[in-house]
Amino acid sequence: MNKDLSLIPSIRMKREGMTITEKRVVDWLLDAAKFNKNTSLNTVANSINVSEALVVKVAKSLGFSGFRELRRQLTDSFTKNPLDTIELSNQDTVQDLV
Repeated sequence: MNKDLSLIPSIRMKREGMTITEKRVVDWLLDAAKFNKNTSLNTVANSINVSEALVVKVAKSLGFSGFRELRRQLTDSFTKNPLDTIELSNQDTVQDLV
């Protein structure tokens, strides 16, 4: 992973070059409410109706050695950088941001 960028923004950037199905996997993984240190590979795959192999492929395409490394680093990032999980849009007002 690129150490100059925090992990979650880096994953979001890599997401752009993926297929629709791969993007669904990434979106699910980036949902801190669903994904935690105890989430199994099987849980991820079954939740979005994809194969476990596809989840591992996505993890590797994001630069991880596999699902376990992705889970460890991503859940650590959720804990250390909770603001990285917040999405901003053009419709956000100053009050929304404060």
